[in-house]
Amino acid sequence: MMNLFPATKALWGKKAVHDDQEFWLPLVVHLIDTKNVMQWLYNNWISEGTRKILQQNLSPEDTQKLVGFLGFYHDFGKATPAFQYKQSFPRNKDLDEDINENLRRAGFSSISMDNYRVRKSPHPIAGETLLESFGLNESIGSIIGSHHGLPPKRDLTSKQLNTYASNLWGRDRDTKIQDEWKSVQNNLFKYGLVLCGYDDIKEVPEVTLPQAVILEGMLIMADWLASSEKLTNYSNISLFPLISLEKDFDSLNMKDRYQQAIQRWDISDRWMPEKIASVNEQYRLRFNFIPRPVQKEMSETISQANDPGLIIIEAPTGIGKTELALTAAEQLAFKQGKSGLYMGLPTQATTNAMFSRVKEWLNSIAKEQATHPDVKLLQGKAKFNKTYTKLPYAENIYDDTDGAVVINSWFAGKKSSLSHFAVGTIDNLLLTALKQKHLFLRHLGFSDKVVIIDELHAYDSYMSSYLEKAIKWLGAYHVPVIALSATLPKKKRNDLLKAYLKGKYGSLKIKANDNWEDNEGYPLLSILDGNKLEQVSNFSIANDENRTINVVRFNGNEEEIINKAVAEIEDGGIAGIVVNTVKRAQDLARLVPENIEVLLLHSAYLTPEREKIEERLQAKIGKGATRPKK
Repeated sequence: MMNLFPATKALWGKKAVHDDQEFWLPLVVHLIDTKNVMQWLYNNWISEGTRKILQQNLSPEDTQKLVGFLGFYHDFGKATPAFQYKQSFPRNKDLDEDINENLRRAGFSSISMDNYRVRKSPHPIAGETLLESFGLNESIGSIIGSHHGLPPKRDLTSKQLNTYASNLWGRDRDTKIQDEWKSVQNNLFKYGLVLCGYDDIKEVPEVTLPQAVILEGMLIMADWLASSEKLTNYSNISLFPLISLEKDFDSLNMKDRYQQAIQRWDISDRWMPEKIASVNEQYRLRFNFIPRPVQKEMSETISQANDPGLIIIEAPTGIGKTELALTAAEQLAFKQGKSGLYMGLPTQATTNAMFSRVKEWLNSIAKEQATHPDVKLLQGKAKFNKTYTKLPYAENIYDDTDGAVVINSWFAGKKSSLSHFAVGTIDNLLLTALKQKHLFLRHLGFSDKVVIIDELHAYDSYMSSYLEKAIKWLGAYHVPVIALSATLPKKKRNDLLKAYLKGKYGSLKIKANDNWEDNEGYPLLSILDGNKLEQVSNFSIANDENRTINVVRFNGNEEEIINKAVAEIEDGGIAGIVVNTVKRAQDLARLVPENIEVLLLHSAYLTPEREKIEERLQAKIGKGATRPKK
């Protein structure tokens, strides 16, 4: 193994003052920490399906080396005067001077530079520039340059070697100082190559765009994890702590440091999907009922797909599309090697209602496998949902062999989409189609999951344009998608099928019947199996309930509307009146006779009160509710 120079080991990666004590982390320690975490995520955290995407043009061994390379070299740009002469935050002159003194003792002759343009060389850009100057290909270099969440502008990186050379190597006219920095950078560069298993930088492979996005997401996650001194800001669980200024790289056991941190961080369990042998038994096990004929037939049809991608289920309200979709999620996760689930819905109210049902399904899996899968409620008022807030935190589970659904507190904020299971408003998925900082993390989170989109017909033209872009990305990652709707226009169905096909294969070549775009069957099951479209509509409904739905156009004032509703439920029943303003809803509620129970729900309620009303509504007319007579 190549030896590091004393000057290389003196470079700092992090520094801070805690309780009046000075701490630091040698740069090489953080680089090795991140390399180890990156390779652990690749081997143990991402799903088998996502690993296959990374291995499309690479062997498993080459992919293992590549993720380690990215982890080690991600902060290579910190080995520059532009970074090493930065002040601490918040500024502590004593700490900064002590760090600078370490650099002088290690061999740097001067700790100063032409720093009036130092901000032009942030360390991700400096790292990409230096590594590409050593011969690294741009597809990997751009991942280094983007690991703080935003891709760099090409003109910015092209100026580094000339206009901002002093940021990389010190004073422009002092060749001695420049040689010192170049020698240290070359030493760290060669050390990393040996550590990652490469003889030459040219051996590092190029990657495709979907691979680059997933690798970028993994790198950001690995960097944040390797930068976490504790599990959370409010936790005493230590992960990758800084060390006192008296200690150095040689005083650390890097293997023990990484293994202890991962053991403390990896506190929730990954889902190991299993093959469904019997549809009837599966429904009984998960939902405690025998499936209806249409549910059973659709589930059995889905099980026959070899390479399932996008599945669109169009069927009437009340046939059990939710249970059908959750069963399909288990089938597709097993076939495509996915390890999580996201269910997206149009509103917070529908998200709250669905969360309870998904939690019960997930709890059945947890009990069966004696695991602790983590779940997230992804909507702005999740903290008011009692079903969610009553869940235990993974770090508080010590010896529960029965299995239970938990919350992993590390998956918070921008890391929320990394939670293995999530129920949320549809905007969480739509955001994958928008340009934003740390977008790569969101893509990584979705790449590991099966995605269910409920109420597909509820999204307008603007949302649908973003949905198509998101579906295209999911196709690129071979993410199975299950879309549910009771009334879906043919055009929207066809647009989504084409978007997924384009993302997965880069073309719209589809094997299907000539009239597939005009199919008006109902119920209709559309399965994109590879690039072959299978559409089935001849489902048995003999044992299903026969319903008659009358649509009557009625135009009256508030009093006439209430009188009409009351008359319709005179012999018992439940009436729902939906209007488009808060004031009109309030006016209608006042007109309901006192002998009839009324629940008024609108957006003007404070969140805690609205949550209580939603709970009462679910208890009276939700899934499995005890319905009132009137």
